Amino acid sequence: MLQLQKQPPATYKIKHIILKHGKRQKERQLFLLYLLKIYLIYFLNFKASPD
Repeated sequence: MLQLQKQPPATYKIKHIILKHGKRQKERQLFLLYLLKIYLIYFLNFKASPD
């Protein structure tokens, strides 16, 4: 904890935000890919059906 306090709080905050954002971005990409898969499967099935 002492090492973190020695560091300027601004840089620590920025680091924390970057790390958090990076994680979120990866999760968002996976989520979008997942949605895209579902959409494509649904769309292809819908197109293939005679209705």
